Amino acid sequence: MRTIRWKYDEIVDFNVKISKNTRSSLNGDATSQRVVVNLKVIPAGETEVNTLFVDFDEAQLEDFIWRLQEAKAMKERIQKAVTVTTGSKKKAMR
Repeated sequence: MRTIRWKYDEIVDFNVKISKNTRSSLNGDATSQRVVVNLKVIPAGETEVNTLFVDFDEAQLEDFIWRLQEAKAMKERIQKAVTVTTGSKKKAMR
């Protein structure tokens, strides 16, 4: 039973760094942006802080943001469905 987690990991701090890299070339300047996110996390059931490093280029960041928005929309749809289901059961019990 000790391996079953009933709590989520906790994000206690985070840091975001945005950098712009410019490379010179014969065809013109090639510019790219990178975003580095450092998350300070306390895993469930532990007391020690771990740091997670995530490094995105522009396309990866856009994809990650899209997936977060999709997850948020899915969570809201589930909450709405649960509320509707729970609400209709309460009405039926009256």
